[in-house]
Amino acid sequence: MIYSVKAAISFKGLSGEEARMYNGKYQHLFQPISLNGMTVKNRLVMPPMGTNFANPDHSISEKYKRYFEARAKGGVGAIVVEYSCVHESGLSAPFQIGAFSDDHIKGMREVADIAHTYGVKVGMQIQHGGIQAGCASGQAFGPSAMEGAREITKDEIKMLLAAFADAAERVKKAGMDFVQIHGASGYLVNQFMSPFYNKRNDEYGGDLEGLLRFPIEVYRAVRAKVGADFPVTFRVAGDERVEGGCSVADRVEMVKRLEAEGIDAVHVAGGILESIPYVIAPESVEAGYNLDAASAIKKAVRIPVITVGRLHDPELADSVVASGKADMIALGRALIVDPEYPNKIASGREKEIRRCIYCLQHCLDIPAACTQNPDFGFEGVHDYQKADISRRVMVVGSGPAGLEAAAVAARRGHTVTLVEKEDHLGGQVTIADVPPYKQALENVIDYRVQELMARGVDVRTHTEADMDLIRKELPEVVVLATGADPIIPKIPGVDGNNVCTAKDILEEKVISGKKAAVIGGGSVGTEVAEFIASQQKEVTIIEMMPEFAKDMAAIPRIKLLERLKASTTMYASTKVLKFDGSSIEIERDGKTEILEGFDTIVLAIGYRSLDVLSEKIKAEIPNIEVHLIGDAAGRGRTIWNGIKEGGFVARNL
Repeated sequence: MIYSVKAAISFKGLSGEEARMYNGKYQHLFQPISLNGMTVKNRLVMPPMGTNFANPDHSISEKYKRYFEARAKGGVGAIVVEYSCVHESGLSAPFQIGAFSDDHIKGMREVADIAHTYGVKVGMQIQHGGIQAGCASGQAFGPSAMEGAREITKDEIKMLLAAFADAAERVKKAGMDFVQIHGASGYLVNQFMSPFYNKRNDEYGGDLEGLLRFPIEVYRAVRAKVGADFPVTFRVAGDERVEGGCSVADRVEMVKRLEAEGIDAVHVAGGILESIPYVIAPESVEAGYNLDAASAIKKAVRIPVITVGRLHDPELADSVVASGKADMIALGRALIVDPEYPNKIASGREKEIRRCIYCLQHCLDIPAACTQNPDFGFEGVHDYQKADISRRVMVVGSGPAGLEAAAVAARRGHTVTLVEKEDHLGGQVTIADVPPYKQALENVIDYRVQELMARGVDVRTHTEADMDLIRKELPEVVVLATGADPIIPKIPGVDGNNVCTAKDILEEKVISGKKAAVIGGGSVGTEVAEFIASQQKEVTIIEMMPEFAKDMAAIPRIKLLERLKASTTMYASTKVLKFDGSSIEIERDGKTEILEGFDTIVLAIGYRSLDVLSEKIKAEIPNIEVHLIGDAAGRGRTIWNGIKEGGFVARNL
């Protein structure tokens, strides 16, 4: 997508009158709902999402509390504190929150107090990792022996029933409003419920009754400790999406049994560890992918149903509640990216939402981070106060790094000019969002363009930043976000008429022929290959390394490689020796081969930093402060690096 300055300048934000007109647009999302006597002010829930923000002793940290408060303040109706382990043997991450010690109650209570300050109901999800654990003990166990895990004993089952009950009691003692049993995502309770994991021949396995025995015993132990009037919810994987796992029909029957036991609400998620793209979905998984399961369960039970899964579009979310497919909507990454999402849609400010781009690049890191939201995990730490002295700042380049630097500098009261040599804004993102399943990247630029325009940044396109311009404008600070150019390898025949770059293809400066070879199997090469293949063309990818797209986040990579294996020919551990017209000479397994018949050869082997100004400025006008950010600062930069570096520089001017 191209972001023209004209389109950007037209953004003025919504007036008060317009905001009032929007009020009520999503009326179904902003109706209260009751769960076992607990009234939630709206239908929006922040689900439990692992952050690895806990202290080393697994208590809730100050960092987690700041993160939590930003979301409570943002207008959500209820928050489920992320998966909290009931016993040290079940720890699934090094800085996971714990609920296995009375020492953890203090942090829980502080989080509860924060939630209640903003009229938000708060609960905690209690969990044991089962085969996904072993962080503390070094020995994982599950319902049955699997690679890397042994079978749990009946004595250990009894011990864990007590641990779940004690954890739930701590949740209640801390002043929280409800507790959630984690029976999804391939953790221990889910493992007992699933024939994919559970191969036991005793009373804890086999038929439906056996698969449900441990989950029901967990529920009963929890209920005995918290009492009849304390809401207990249960999270399930509606469809495990693996052969030999639970189907939607299986799960419907299970939830009916859990309802008969007395659970107060069910949270319908999807997938297990072995189908992880349906636990944490990339853009290639359809929006609302859990809705069929949620709707089937909703039809079968009377308790409230919460659903989740790429429901970030407010119109879609509202329609789900309006249609009765579910009663509540869990917004996970949408709230990581923009804590104010509920407040924004309630007041008609949808255009101001910073949206998830489904990259999964850093939200699973230890600790978690976010490509789009550099303040995630640094709430209250990053300083956006007005600078003591307003300075004249020139930002050169309008990719993510440049736009973030310009917007943040303007927010801090500096006088900012943004210079872009092209006729549009966006830098490399304007081509990165061209391949299939990359369109969400548009918001990286769209959100920041609106920010800088609302803050009065002087934007100049069709403007080359050279020393004449620097001498004329005499800024006090120059921030160079000039990006990078494609690398052209020194391979014989690389100057052939049918050889081009991935950038040429994505900018449509070159239209691929019917048979194309892509040289380079990193994220750029694989994505441009998929783009060409989507045009029903024959594509071969040649990569020197043993694996493809290793620079891509793991979960989107799984789905991308599945699609590429079905639509392209892929050569790994292969060196290109020579281009000769429509032929390519390669070497693999110590032997040379000739691949023939290519109309188009596309180079996608990386980028080199583009900086022609920094040294000139330092030499000619040394009193100007110069900063390099993003791709201009070095190879291997990502959107995340650019946004983080742009914000860091601007906050410190």
